[in-house]
Amino acid sequence: MRVLVVEDDINKINKIETFLTNEFRYIEIEKSYSYNSGLRNILFNQYDLILLDMTMPTFDKDESSSYGGKLVQFAGKEILLQMRRRKIVTPTIVITQYATFGENDTLKSFVEMEKELKEEFSNNLVSMIYYEAGKSDWEIEIKELLSRFIK
Repeated sequence: MRVLVVEDDINKINKIETFLTNEFRYIEIEKSYSYNSGLRNILFNQYDLILLDMTMPTFDKDESSSYGGKLVQFAGKEILLQMRRRKIVTPTIVITQYATFGENDTLKSFVEMEKELKEEFSNNLVSMIYYEAGKSDWEIEIKELLSRFIK
């Protein structure tokens, strides 16, 4: 199974990768660290599953700079939109550390965002998972969801 993880937080991506490789024997993981690199990988490669962060910078940080461009609060939603426009159908799980999204007039709770994404991107979105580094709930949810895809 080929999985793309689009995530800018190195600690989170390492925990996800460690969990996946420990739980699933035949899994190949590729990583993207920003909106642009994630979208580029999705456009030019095929994956069996995408694990997608919701909020991330526009481009990858490099060794000479810790700056990754503007932080895009709905980057995951934008990637799902680009996938729909290009008719790319790949099961996608949004995994986020945020309980709310946006600000002021655009503020949405986790539940509201999940409902909106499921309605708008039903061809791709499998689920939305709340990630907390110190807890294992997210691991249980991912294991349950991935058992549908890995036989």
